[in-house]
Amino acid sequence: QRQDSTLSAAQGYFELAKAGALVDVNREALKTSSDYQQQLHAAVSSGIAFKGDELRVQTRTERYEITLRQALERQRVAAAELALILHLDSTVELVPRDTLLVPITLFETNAAMHTLVEQALRTRPELKQNQALVSAARAARNGAVYGPLIPSVGAQAFGGGLGGGPDGGPNNFGAEGDYLVGLSWRIGPGGLFDAGRVNAGKARLAAAQLGEAKLKDTITSQVVVSLARVQSLWAQIALAQQNLATATETLRLTRERKQYGVGVVLEDIQAQQDLTQSRSEYLTALAEYNKAQYALNKAVGGQQAPPGN
Repeated sequence: QRQDSTLSAAQGYFELAKAGALVDVNREALKTSSDYQQQLHAAVSSGIAFKGDELRVQTRTERYEITLRQALERQRVAAAELALILHLDSTVELVPRDTLLVPITLFETNAAMHTLVEQALRTRPELKQNQALVSAARAARNGAVYGPLIPSVGAQAFGGGLGGGPDGGPNNFGAEGDYLVGLSWRIGPGGLFDAGRVNAGKARLAAAQLGEAKLKDTITSQVVVSLARVQSLWAQIALAQQNLATATETLRLTRERKQYGVGVVLEDIQAQQDLTQSRSEYLTALAEYNKAQYALNKAVGGQQAPPGN
């Protein structure tokens, strides 16, 4: 339960950090688009730009305003969900300590899968719990099979006195006692030949053993999936970073042209959209990578300490 709570809290925090970073991205995109709209407005007033181009940029600016509102909503929802996980007051808005997302490495992306699987099968608390259930089921089965063979021991003692003699003669009186020790077995329900109880005990043991095998398969699958996700997201971060650099350079070169022709305006709008999308994808990949690292840590037993601890 502690590991589940830790994973939920970590993923909730990175979801909040991602939401905060996306708010910054959309706020900057809105400012950039607004500045460009003002430049076009001045150009239209001077008669060197087409009014339709200004309206196109204005449309994009208004869409950025909508997107920013949606991002602020997601940030508030993420804060409330994290407060619920941490059992804090949801009316107090939580904010990430730092919206600058950086990758966190609990496990290297080239970690050997079989080593992680072995660690998981050795340390996962669910397996220890299931092993206890198997032991309990085995003890119950043995009790149903061998318990009735153990007899009940019973002992009885009778004591008193016995006396008598001829009429008119002397009387003799002496102590008398009987002792009895016996063994007994119960036949039927709860005793010998109670096939139903024996079969039920065997079935519970078989079910517990099957559950243990399925749990091992599930844990192995979780490790494989979590490691694959970590490796994939790490590659996505590199690709998103490259794409972000390309989109940034594209927008810079487009802005340097300082022209207001129809084609140039459309290129500027498209370049700004590409840059905003690239930033969002890069930040999303970073947040998901950190979440995947914690998911892998949970999958292998929660033995890795977070950075700085």
